[in-house]
Amino acid sequence: MSLAIRNRAERPYRQAMRRHAAHVAVKAAWLVAIGADLCSYGWLVLRTEARPVGAPGLTSSEEISASACTRGSAHGVQPLMLGAWRRARSVAEQLAKGLRRMGMGWRLIRGVVRVNRDLAEACERRVDKLIDAGESELIVYGGGVPAWACELRARTRGLSVRYRGEDPRSIGRIAARFRAAPVLVAVEHGVEIQLRELDEVGIARDRIRWLDPSGLERESRVSGPHRAESTPEVSISVVVPTRGRPGLARELMNDLYRNAIDPDEVEVLLLVDEDDTPSHSLDHAKLRVRRWIGPRRGMGALTCFAGAVAAGRVLLLLNDDIRMRTYGWDRRISVAVSQFSDGVALVYGNDLHQGRRSATFPAISREALDCIGLPANPRVNHFHIESHLMSIFLRLRRKGCDRLVFLEDLVMGHFLAAGGRNDSQDVRAAERALEDRVLYATLRRERARCTKRIARRLSPTAS
Repeated sequence: MSLAIRNRAERPYRQAMRRHAAHVAVKAAWLVAIGADLCSYGWLVLRTEARPVGAPGLTSSEEISASACTRGSAHGVQPLMLGAWRRARSVAEQLAKGLRRMGMGWRLIRGVVRVNRDLAEACERRVDKLIDAGESELIVYGGGVPAWACELRARTRGLSVRYRGEDPRSIGRIAARFRAAPVLVAVEHGVEIQLRELDEVGIARDRIRWLDPSGLERESRVSGPHRAESTPEVSISVVVPTRGRPGLARELMNDLYRNAIDPDEVEVLLLVDEDDTPSHSLDHAKLRVRRWIGPRRGMGALTCFAGAVAAGRVLLLLNDDIRMRTYGWDRRISVAVSQFSDGVALVYGNDLHQGRRSATFPAISREALDCIGLPANPRVNHFHIESHLMSIFLRLRRKGCDRLVFLEDLVMGHFLAAGGRNDSQDVRAAERALEDRVLYATLRRERARCTKRIARRLSPTAS
């Protein structure tokens, strides 16, 4: 048998083997991503929920000894035995708590697996559409599971992949060399900032293809067609989403005014649902209050909208269930941001619940938002907006640029976190919490991209 005939006979076999190898590589890539995503979420849980000795739910050795001596003297029981019993009971309670969370943990794993699998399949379908449209070469802009899946699918089907990476400058050079190749943006989140980066390197809009075209529409819908420019008259924009609690919102505005040094430089953005009629008349006589009334949406979409319409140099994300207890809070935040010449910083105070471990109510500068794009993901229901932002700046700190500022004496007491009303028994609330946990885990690549964008903006000597 001649060599040419044998090559033609073995061609279907080789093609099948390449398809199988690509399939295995994609599965391996998203399995690795699943592990990284879950480790990222596990690190968040350990950081935010590891309570120090003496916090509610745990007992310090001094408290054990004092209580044991008090009770042991009355009953003739040795204090040491009572202390050992309480320690054992504390360990048993923590073990029971972990077992109760095991069900949530397995659901979290299934959710992350599902998201990564669906993402890999969506990438393959998108590349198939490009091939059906007659494309012969491709430039992939992105990283992680989406970029790997797109590249492997393209190579399996004979499409020439000229470049795959996340450096916009390299994308610009390759796109200038291969002018016929479209640029596929293989990211699911943060597509608006990706479009801005491609514009900066001179890539025409008609060459850009999106993995999920609805993602750009969704982000544009929540952030508006234009971003508000910061004005000198407004130093801090305080974002307060509220629903069904007009009394708490009024008390918060009273606290903001009473403890502000320059209340004329503070604006309050009240985000109110259209079906919450008692909150439609919320106002304050001595503060600059702007009300935005619209359909009920998640906290992610509301935060993105507030970031677009805010006029302040700093965006402070609050709830209506906190109390601003520190006088001069506005000056403290402004000074903390102004200590950096480029203005990139994330400042947070003490919520009397998690303290330094979590930026429960973050204040992020406009310069940092310009690098990140959106202050939150529009799909977030309620949780982990502050964790997402704090994780970005913790990554930046590990790169040698510490722009995360904790003000321990800036007290923002969290009312509901200290034992007030909550809806943890609501089944739908538990479902939303699980959705937000899965979303936070799968946003790991987006946080890495945001960190790189901030690092590129900062000077090499930034601290």
